[in-house]
Amino acid sequence: MRIAFIEPEVPNREFSTVSHCARLFLDALQRADHEVTAVLPLPSRSMISDDLTRQRWIQELKDDGIPVVVTPGDPPAAPPLTGLAWRRNQARRLLRPIIADYFAHVGLRDSMAAALAPLRPDVLFIWGGYEGVAASHAIDIAPRFAFMGDPGHLPGLYRERPPIVGSRWPTSPRFALYRLEARRKAQVMNRMLRQCEAVGATAAHHAEWFRTHGVPQCVYLPNMVPDWGGPAWRERRQAAKQTGPFKIVLMGHVTGTATLAGLHLFANDTLPVLERELGDGFVVHICGKGSLPTSLSDKLQGYGVRMRGYVDDIVTEIRSSDVFLVPTPIELGIRVRIPYAWSAGACVVTHQANAAGLPELRHGHNALLASSGVALAQAIIRVARDPVLQHRLILAGRDTYETSYAHPVTFNKVMGQIDRIVDASSFERQRIAA
Repeated sequence: MRIAFIEPEVPNREFSTVSHCARLFLDALQRADHEVTAVLPLPSRSMISDDLTRQRWIQELKDDGIPVVVTPGDPPAAPPLTGLAWRRNQARRLLRPIIADYFAHVGLRDSMAAALAPLRPDVLFIWGGYEGVAASHAIDIAPRFAFMGDPGHLPGLYRERPPIVGSRWPTSPRFALYRLEARRKAQVMNRMLRQCEAVGATAAHHAEWFRTHGVPQCVYLPNMVPDWGGPAWRERRQAAKQTGPFKIVLMGHVTGTATLAGLHLFANDTLPVLERELGDGFVVHICGKGSLPTSLSDKLQGYGVRMRGYVDDIVTEIRSSDVFLVPTPIELGIRVRIPYAWSAGACVVTHQANAAGLPELRHGHNALLASSGVALAQAIIRVARDPVLQHRLILAGRDTYETSYAHPVTFNKVMGQIDRIVDASSFERQRIAA
């Protein structure tokens, strides 16, 4: 099968779990003997890398035998408006929005169509971003499968709510207008996705939201997760363990909406309880790129907290942890870092909000779930004092990874959707030809 894999950034193994998962899917498609081409509508300035790093990632794809087609990624700029013309345009955006109002990448449709035509793809595999959905909108060259993460309007809304901001802003008139804009963006987004023959969402509750908001073909499809433990995961975990204080590891780009919300909760509510109950018997490693606001970083200056920044060998950090903590208290997306940790044989403690997107989470079985920052601290203390519980959670977490997130499981689910729409498209072409 000829597959055009459309991604508005370069799939790579370094930047984030999202970019890593994209690279995993490309590799899996290639191993399955599909003719896959990475079609990358790249903006002139990358949000995740410098030019040299981007070129290195592209070269790595080529070195691994994956053809790369780079297309223009900077959408055309809207004409500047002022005064009455600007106000009228804003009113129209809210009353009768068009795709270009919220997804300017639809203006790249002609250049995308020109890049796709020589490839003669059987299917367009659109990864993650709405830029790719917009840029390929209404291109009648092959059926489209959109594999999506968060609904595009949600991250901005969550960044304007506690705990990231103060409690007064969400009640202001400006926030009411912000919410209306977000609602219109969601309506346009779903209008685009309805035109895709298949849609997958990596978070279960987002898949349900899409279905009830006009995208009935959307299904829940877990992300592909690498096996960081392998068959010898027990031995590798044992080798990574070190003597010393009880080790808690957090992972994620610290400016990301989900990670930032969790760090606020951890600093304000969880850390003080740990310091009171465990004293100097614990240490916290916060691993991930980015810089925290000063007001938050000051709260994390306790003797037990180490801001590690980017860590080259995050796998060993997770293996050597006593608890892998995910304190994110908002129902945004899927915390794919949890299956990553399960694969490495880690003991997971997390906020129960993350079970909305990750239904495989089961309290007391493969993780401990808590409803508040204080309850997270209590769960961590419980693990610290009960090694039998810790061992049981580790075993069940690894089993959940193998049954729900290992490569063959997730890949086959995605390919089931792709095969379905390709077969339907082939049948329709044959019917028309007859």
